[in-house]
Amino acid sequence: LQSDRLIIAADRARGGSGPARTEYSPTPAGREEFTALLAQAISADGRDTAETMAGIGFLPRLTRSRAIELLHQRVEAYRARRDRVVSEYERRPDEDWGHHVEAVRFWARSADEAIAWTQGLIGRLEAGEYEMADDQ
Repeated sequence: LQSDRLIIAADRARGGSGPARTEYSPTPAGREEFTALLAQAISADGRDTAETMAGIGFLPRLTRSRAIELLHQRVEAYRARRDRVVSEYERRPDEDWGHHVEAVRFWARSADEAIAWTQGLIGRLEAGEYEMADDQ
């Protein structure tokens, strides 16, 4: 991150019982990169659970309206991916899918639950729950 000029050493503090530690601060480019990664984590269709969880952890760094906007994008991304996965099965329901259809059903159900959770979070944010960046 330092070689990419996304952070700079801010201070070298002596630890209580350990070695000195270097503290870092983000550069303007680092803040931009953080914001872009956070937007991706919140708006993406959840293929990367760790990314999603990190995005949730940093959600309050966004303004309420931006978080809601990104979450609406997430719903649309899930719907689009769900349509791509399920439409092939729905177009040819009489084809012998064998047990593989269970993978489609599993993914469709998972996507439906993720959409429902995301819509619930949108509702909670719209109702004023959680302190967001512009609430201070």
